[in-house]
Amino acid sequence: RLPSAQIVRDFQCVTGWKVRNVLWKGVAVHTLAEMARPKPEAKYVTFYSADGVYTDSLSLEQASLPDVIVAYEMHGEPLPLEQGQPVRLIVPQMYGYKGPKWVYRVEFKDSQDVGYWQQYGYPIDAYIEQAHSALYG
Repeated sequence: RLPSAQIVRDFQCVTGWKVRNVLWKGVAVHTLAEMARPKPEAKYVTFYSADGVYTDSLSLEQASLPDVIVAYEMHGEPLPLEQGQPVRLIVPQMYGYKGPKWVYRVEFKDSQDVGYWQQYGYPIDAYIEQAHSALYG
């Protein structure tokens, strides 16, 4: 029942592989923020995976970009389980590791959480060009 957003973007893994022109449909995170009305001190958004292991976070500014969505469809079909059903975060400007699968909770916070991959040295801001340089020089 929420307003949907549809985007076509490349999906890129930090290891180098890329899937071009993926059609995603979901709800823009900025729409969720408008509905949740986070407290003024909330500057970050944390996304929790139902696997109990994987989390990641974005600044509220990053999460509010119009093409950052919580996707429930891929290529016009419900999101497959292996792709994160029921929903996953899509952040087209960043590598795929910034998009948790199986999202079951979204929390607006005053501090940024260290995500799963960041615990292993991956950049917290995974903009495709910048993160590649940080990881591979």
